[in-house]
Amino acid sequence: MLLVCLVLTSGCAGDPQRAPEDPQQTLDPVSYETRVVERTNRVRASLGRAELTRSPCLEDEARERATDLLGHDGLEHAPLAGVVARCAPGARAAENLVDSAAAPRAVVDAWMGSPGHRNNIVDPALREIGIGCVESDKGMLCSQLFLGDG
Repeated sequence: MLLVCLVLTSGCAGDPQRAPEDPQQTLDPVSYETRVVERTNRVRASLGRAELTRSPCLEDEARERATDLLGHDGLEHAPLAGVVARCAPGARAAENLVDSAAAPRAVVDAWMGSPGHRNNIVDPALREIGIGCVESDKGMLCSQLFLGDG
C-alpha cells in the first residue's frame, strides 16, 4: 500500500496497488532520498519550473521528522514553524510524507496524482528541498520539505 500525506491538505491519498518490483526499492535511505529529489526535479523541469536546490538544513529537519514518525500508525504532520525558524525565517514551508515500499519514481508519481502533493512539487514559489528517509516496516518513511517565498 502506498500511503502519502501532505501538510496543506487534510487526509491522505492511498494507492492500494503496489508498484511493480523495481531494483530501486532496495536503495539505502540516502540513495532513496537522492532519487526522490532527482525525480521531483525532472517533473518540475517537464513543467517549465526551476530546479529545487537541496538544503542541508531542510535535509536535517526532514530526517528528524521522518524518524519521529517511526512506530506511529499513519502519517501525521507536525507544525512547520520550527523548520522555518531554523532554516529560513520568513519563508513559507510545505511537506509531503510517504511510508511505502514503492520505488522513488512511483512515490513522486503518486504525489503528482494528488492535488495537494502536486501543488507542493510544482509551486514555483518553492525553491529549496530537503528530504529525509528512514527504513520502516513498510519500506521507506520519508518527509519531503520545501521552502520558498513567504
